[in-house]
Amino acid sequence: MGIFSKIPASDLRNSWVLIQDSDVQFSQTGLKKTSLIRADKIATVSTSVFSRKLGNLSPGLSIKVQKALKIALNLA
Repeated sequence: MGIFSKIPASDLRNSWVLIQDSDVQFSQTGLKKTSLIRADKIATVSTSVFSRKLGNLSPGLSIKVQKALKIALNLA
């Protein structure tokens, strides 16, 4: 899924998850600033593209991302 640092000014879609830098567990994500996970932007990427692991999502954010993915895939 795509992770973007440009946050739209309009309302967020149900298939998007906002990760705010004010979140208590933001530091474990490895992100530098508030970001948006877009479950509607799915891509297959070779592992050779990645140079390192950025971080982890908290269990709460993981659940939100799973729900957003179900919405994006019309499974919810």
